[in-house]
Amino acid sequence: MIDDRADLDSGIALNSAIFNLGRAIGPMFAGLLIAPLGFGAAFLINGATFLAVIAGLLMMRLLPRPQVARQPRLTAHLTEGLRYMWRQQTLKVLLSLVAVSAFLSSPFLTLMPLFVQSNVLPNGIVQPVGPLAASAKPLNDWVCSRMTCQDPNAVPYGVMLGAFGIGALLGALIVGAYGQRGRGQWLTLGNLALPFGLCVFAATRSFWLAIVLMLGIGVVFVIQNALANTLVQISSPDSLRGRVMSIYAIMFQGMQGAGRMQAGLVENFTTAPFSVAIGALASLVYGIFVFFKWPQIRRMK
Repeated sequence: MIDDRADLDSGIALNSAIFNLGRAIGPMFAGLLIAPLGFGAAFLINGATFLAVIAGLLMMRLLPRPQVARQPRLTAHLTEGLRYMWRQQTLKVLLSLVAVSAFLSSPFLTLMPLFVQSNVLPNGIVQPVGPLAASAKPLNDWVCSRMTCQDPNAVPYGVMLGAFGIGALLGALIVGAYGQRGRGQWLTLGNLALPFGLCVFAATRSFWLAIVLMLGIGVVFVIQNALANTLVQISSPDSLRGRVMSIYAIMFQGMQGAGRMQAGLVENFTTAPFSVAIGALASLVYGIFVFFKWPQIRRMK
């Protein structure tokens, strides 16, 4: 959609900023809705907001494209893109970083509810279960003393997701303002800081420290993903960018889905903190390996 490559950082950062602004505000409102009204009200309002998405899609006007005399066959089209990507060492390393992070680091979002999980006993007492639930109980008690709470987990979970979303929004603004000043260095920062922050998060038992960590994790999460997206697009010729980005999307979305499954399996046999920590540690090891093995990645402009 962007006509000038020089605006690519700002375009991707703006997209991330809008997305993560919703991620920051949505969970906090959802938590406040679920607590007194239940899940149905949150799903109903969330569904209604998609009217704005449909309106935005109808208003989009794509840039003019050069006419192609004859479209190649689908198999030849895809083969050409895969062959190009396989010959480009830099692209392969960038995509491997995306895949490893999506598979090993990103599943922490899926396991986050287990960190603040509490059960309501038959006598009405809230029993902390998750590693952060006990330290989150004063906040939950304070909120629930001012409204009727049907679910004791909604408020702390919404606050944690809100902190992550605010951090992600800050990360998007950082990418937009400073992303062009050494994209590879910013990407390397995200590759190393994200799994390191998750290791610390998995070890903490303080809800308020976890909130601060979620803020920082949100920042580096977007820095890593936005810069990887930008560098993959910049490294691809115009004629092949769509096909390369489809591979990027498969790596990112597909590995995130597989990562949720592996994180759930590990958590089932161990605990949620161990699952997050072992995935983040493996991701950190790979980030360090790339740092020394392919220094050209951190030198990318």
